[in-house]
Amino acid sequence: MGESRRRKAEIESLKRAQDQWLAGLTPAERTAAEVSERTHTRLVERKGLVGGCYLLAFFLNELLHTGYSVETELVVGWVNDGTWPGLASHAWVELGGKKIDISVTQTDVADSQLTGDLLILDRVVRPGAAKYAYYREAPDKAVEYVQQAVRSGDLPAEAVESKTQEHAYIAGLARTREGIRTYFTRNPPDRTFEALARIVG
Repeated sequence: MGESRRRKAEIESLKRAQDQWLAGLTPAERTAAEVSERTHTRLVERKGLVGGCYLLAFFLNELLHTGYSVETELVVGWVNDGTWPGLASHAWVELGGKKIDISVTQTDVADSQLTGDLLILDRVVRPGAAKYAYYREAPDKAVEYVQQAVRSGDLPAEAVESKTQEHAYIAGLARTREGIRTYFTRNPPDRTFEALARIVG
C-alpha cells in the first residue's frame, strides 16, 4: 500500500511539473510541444519508427508549418552519444533556439546505439541511456578522429564517404521549404508526409 501511495504521489508531482512547464510556454511553444509529443507517441512508440531522424525532423517541421503556422528551424547536424570520439549525422528541429528531438528514444540496436532523451524545447521529457551532444558543424577533433579511423581501416572508407554525401544532400534539402517537400517525394508510400500526417492526426 505504501509503495502504491508513493508511486501515485510521484506521478502527481510529475504531472504538476509538466503543467507548470506548459503554462510558462508561449502559444507557439505550447503547440510545438503538444504536436511533438503526439508525433513521438504515435510514430515512434506505437509504430516503432526507429532510425528515422531525418524523416521525423522533416515531418515535424512541415507539420508544424502547414498544420499549425508554427515556424521551426530544421537542423541537419551531428550528434555524439559519449561512447566514442566520432559523430553521427542527425536531424532535429528548433523553436527559438530550443531543441526538439523525438527520434533517439528508440534505436535499431540499443546495445550498440544508446537511446537518448525525448527532448522537447530543451526539456528532457523522458531520459535516455545517453546524453547526446548536438553540433551544427562537425568539430575538427571529431572529423580528425573519423579520418584517422578510415586510414587505419577501423572504419570503411566507402561507408563514411556515402554517409558524408547523404548528410550534405539532406542538409541542402533542409534549407528551403521546396527542399523539405522534395525530401518526401523519394519516400515509400507509407512514409510520405500525407501518410504520416494521417497517423499523427
